[in-house]
Amino acid sequence: SDIAYVGRFALPGGGSSPTTYDYGGYGMAFHKQPDGTKTLFVSAHVYGPGYYGQVQVPSDAQLKPASTGYSNLVQATVLQKIANAMEGHGEVENNYNLNWSMGILPYNNKLILTAVNSYSPNSTGGHLVRDTMNLSGTGRVKPNSGLYTMTGGAPQRAIAGYMFLIPSEWRGLLGGPALTGACCLSIISSTSGGPALTVFDPDQVGVTNPIPGINLLYYPTPTTPLDCTPNGDCQSDVFNLTSRVLGGGFVPSSRTVFFVEGHGVGRYCYDTAAACGDPVMTDVKGPHAYPYRYQILAYDAKDLLAVKNGAKKPWEVRPYNFSAPWVLHQFDGDDPRGSAAAFDPETGRRYIRAEVSPNPVIDVFQVALPTGGA
Repeated sequence: SDIAYVGRFALPGGGSSPTTYDYGGYGMAFHKQPDGTKTLFVSAHVYGPGYYGQVQVPSDAQLKPASTGYSNLVQATVLQKIANAMEGHGEVENNYNLNWSMGILPYNNKLILTAVNSYSPNSTGGHLVRDTMNLSGTGRVKPNSGLYTMTGGAPQRAIAGYMFLIPSEWRGLLGGPALTGACCLSIISSTSGGPALTVFDPDQVGVTNPIPGINLLYYPTPTTPLDCTPNGDCQSDVFNLTSRVLGGGFVPSSRTVFFVEGHGVGRYCYDTAAACGDPVMTDVKGPHAYPYRYQILAYDAKDLLAVKNGAKKPWEVRPYNFSAPWVLHQFDGDDPRGSAAAFDPETGRRYIRAEVSPNPVIDVFQVALPTGGA
């Protein structure tokens, strides 16, 4: 009852790789400008690591139902055209697989950016900083020698992804102003089998190598946040190898740290779509668990603090809504698990990027903010 679907708008169409929003894009962040304008920084084509644009969020009156055809959706107004924000430093590992832009965080009038290799058994990935909120122009990225890695104990492919801020009342307790993490990438043994979080100070990006980090949440193979091994006939409402953690946030005036997850809730199956009975992700031979939905996994910050203080291990923490994840919606699209999520902590709005033809769309959800407590 505290979750409502608000509506959908379209990302601008047109262009070609890498300066187009079509196909992929895992980084997204909400940013309220000084004049009050609500915006999203959004990563561009997956073949262009480090390319981002900025768009204005349409008003609620302009949003349309999810059933609306793309041509009838309002397109977000372009505030900054797609540009190479990483200036070519998004190349993580030259192993003939794609390098992906994974996260962006506006912070102190600069942009923190992350990237990983899309398919690697190695702990490759990292952070860099663009010392301006402007996406275009050169000579603004540090370090100019490549990405900085982070300490904390988790592999870089469980660190260099989504990012969000810690509310001021929790920063001293947890050890920093921001959280970063990544999950569920191909070759699960080199990432995390569930949501991951490491505390860091964005002001140290581009200054200290490696960046100091404090790991609070991480599921090394074979651990996961569930009771069954994610293969064979395992069915889970929390995690399996179809899961994607799209992003998250720390709800102000609460203990709730949440993740938006795209997840298959059916019987887990690794094969062709036909063999697995999947009518949606028909071009994929790999993990299937039809049907798919967006949902929220919620963790208690007290449990994360227990990890920081040494009372728990990062993989011993489970979401407090483990038995009943908060379901946002179920869509059928080109990939119904979504690709990125962003959070507005002032209003409780969640923005989820969905890959549909001919261009991606943003689905907007309203989640009630607490008045205090957990």
